[in-house]
Amino acid sequence: PPSGTLPITRTQSTGMRKFIYMRVVFPDRLDEFQTEAEAWAACKTLTDYFQENSYGRCAFIGTVTPTLVLPRSEAWYIQDYNTTGSNSPIMNDSREAARAAGFPADDYQHFVCIYSGGPGSFGGLGSVNGGSTWLKSTSVGTFQHEFGHNVGVWHSNYWNTSGASVTGPGANVEYGHILDVMGSSGSGGHFNASMKEQLLWLTPEVYHTAQLSGTYRIFQTDQVNQDGGRFYGLRVAKDADRDYWVEFRQRHSTNPWYHNGATINWSPWGHGTG
Repeated sequence: PPSGTLPITRTQSTGMRKFIYMRVVFPDRLDEFQTEAEAWAACKTLTDYFQENSYGRCAFIGTVTPTLVLPRSEAWYIQDYNTTGSNSPIMNDSREAARAAGFPADDYQHFVCIYSGGPGSFGGLGSVNGGSTWLKSTSVGTFQHEFGHNVGVWHSNYWNTSGASVTGPGANVEYGHILDVMGSSGSGGHFNASMKEQLLWLTPEVYHTAQLSGTYRIFQTDQVNQDGGRFYGLRVAKDADRDYWVEFRQRHSTNPWYHNGATINWSPWGHGTG
């Protein structure tokens, strides 16, 4: 689940960003959840993913700490979380333990603590347009998803019309986009075109904005590079507040409809993209 408030902003989504990956254990539960080698591999996958997703506009550099021992018991953190609903103590204590080990907070924009057990039933938690990520899963997809919240987006959803018109009455199904890591964290898929525009990864010179009926050619959105003179999405005004976004995907699916046709997304409505 994300935490934070709208509106979406773009201050976290471009340029070089540094994060510290803190592997923490409780003093009464010292079993290591993830090895240092596994942690470095996860960080490498994350940095490659965002480098590719953003067409080189967002780059992460990660630092993995040794295993850090938190100052309070597992039971203390669980009781505090159940009472206050805040996971801040475990993050604050992780940052202090990292500082004491020689990793000052001022060196980083993002802070990840990963642990087994402890408070919360989630696999991951990320602050939207913030710098904090909590992981209780070693899934790289969960890591990527939570950093998606950090750079500024919510969830990629699905508009369920029960078989009727895709633009007609329906229900917003959270996490419903099966090819977008912000919908299905295990998919490994790129953010959708609407989110890429929000994050300044798709800029006006590389997507069409339709003003009139016509024929518009778009190229594969989920690729590594952008080529000059090509367009990677089509933006069509829906109403005064929202747009339709047409995109073309080629990866992370064997569905022939994706490979041979366009998909349509709506720009954000509430906490996601339908």
